[in-house]
Amino acid sequence: MRKPLTFFELQSTQKEHDHNNHSDISTLPLFDRINHYVLHYAKYTARLTHQKGDVETERELKRTYTDAFLISLSASNALNMDLDVEMRKRFTKVARDIADYALVDRKMNVQELRVYSRDSLAISNGAMANTLEKRDHMDDLDSRSILIENLSEIAGMIISGSGHLDFDIVEASLERRRKIADLRIT
Repeated sequence: MRKPLTFFELQSTQKEHDHNNHSDISTLPLFDRINHYVLHYAKYTARLTHQKGDVETERELKRTYTDAFLISLSASNALNMDLDVEMRKRFTKVARDIADYALVDRKMNVQELRVYSRDSLAISNGAMANTLEKRDHMDDLDSRSILIENLSEIAGMIISGSGHLDFDIVEASLERRRKIADLRIT
């Protein structure tokens, strides 16, 4: 099978993966699913809170980017969001594939990258959690637009961060998916 290169291809394969391996989540009502993904992002933010040595931090960033990328694909599918379109807006360019978005001009060191990633996750995830909480109180707001905006920020951070590490986020995500599928009881 050819490696998926676009967000559309990855979202399509993620949808199938979620249906086959996470039906307990993929069948939840929309805002329950989004809440589940927000909890994942909170967990990833916590992973990046403590400063460690550079080697351990880089390993933790790669693991977090991979997990958060898969959650971003699932959340995008739940919101019927086209990540290709959203990334074109965010990066203000059209890319042939995801790797083109990951090109960066100035490299951050791993500790700068950890802080950038942690803060980006915390801010965007906090806004998503706030949206869900306001929805519970039936406040008048455009939940979908706010969720899409912040999910785009998280996905963009993952792509940028992967570029800083020269890390193939697509390959790592596909490998993580294979491991999850291997654990599935049929």
